[in-house]
Amino acid sequence: MSPQEQILTNIEGGRMFAALRKAIKSRTTVEVTRLAGSAFAVYGAAVVRQRAGVHIYVLPDRDTAAYVYNDLAALLPNEQVLFFPTGYKRSIRFGKPDDSGIVQRTAALNAITAMSRKSRVVLCTYPDALCEKVAARQGLESRTLEIRCGQRIKMLDLEDSLMALGFERVPFVYEPGQYSIRGGIVDIFSFSENRPYRLDFFDDDVDSVRFFDISSQLTTERCDRAVVVANTLDDAGRVPLAEFVGGDALWCVDDLDGLCAQLDDVRVKMLGEMDDDVDFVKCETNSDFCCNTSDWVTRSF
Repeated sequence: MSPQEQILTNIEGGRMFAALRKAIKSRTTVEVTRLAGSAFAVYGAAVVRQRAGVHIYVLPDRDTAAYVYNDLAALLPNEQVLFFPTGYKRSIRFGKPDDSGIVQRTAALNAITAMSRKSRVVLCTYPDALCEKVAARQGLESRTLEIRCGQRIKMLDLEDSLMALGFERVPFVYEPGQYSIRGGIVDIFSFSENRPYRLDFFDDDVDSVRFFDISSQLTTERCDRAVVVANTLDDAGRVPLAEFVGGDALWCVDDLDGLCAQLDDVRVKMLGEMDDDVDFVKCETNSDFCCNTSDWVTRSF
C-alpha cells in the first residue's frame, strides 16, 4: 500500500469521515469547517474513492485550483483527475482564446461524456472558468469524429469531414485545429488532446493510429482509435457546466460566497463593456463545501 493510500484509508476509517459520508447521503448541502492546508484535498479524495460520478472542485483562483489539482492527482493516481481552466487567456472578459485552455476543457467534457456509471471524473476549476458555458452534449457529439484502426475510409472523405469541422490544412501541424496530408500519412491535431494524431493509410484502410511529438516527429504512443474534436468555443446552444454534468455531480466549493461574488463581478463587468448578451452561470446558495448541482441556479444574461 502506497503512503497516499494509507493516508486515505486512515481518513476513511475515522469518525469524522463517517459523519461526512452520512451527511452527504442524507442532505443536499453539507458544510465542512476548520480544514487547513491540504485537508480540503485529502478529504475530497476520500469522498471520491467512496462515491462514483463527477466531482467538481471549485477554488478561488487558478493558482489555488492548480495546487488542489496536483494534490488530488497525487492522491488518486488511478482516477481521471483533470484541470478545467478558462478557454481564454486570463479571462473571458479579455476575449482572447487560448488553445491550451480549450484543449483541457474539451478533454474534461469528453471524459464526462465517456464515463460509465461506476467510474469517476474529478475536475478542478475556478470562477473565471465557470463563467463560460460549454458545448451541449449533442453539440459536442456532432463536432466529434472517431477514426478507428482498421477502419476503411477514403482520405478525400476524411479531409472533407475535417474541413466541415473547421480544421485548417497546413504543411505540418503545430497547434489544435490543424491537419496535414503527406502521401499515405494524415496528421490531425484535435482540440481534445495535447498531442497530435498520426494516421497511416494503406490504400483506403487506416493501418495504424498513434500520437507523435511535434518537435521530434517521433511516435510517443500507439492507440486503437483517434477521437478528433473540433473547436467548440463558439458553438451555438451552449449550456452551463452544471447543466452539462447533470444533477448527480458533487460540487466541492472552497468559498461559495466568494465564488458567487466573483461570478457576479465578471457578469457585471462584461455587461458593462458589451452590447450583446453574454452567457454566464450564477449561483445562489449558502454553503462552503459539497453542494449538489440542484442548489445551483443557472441564468443567461
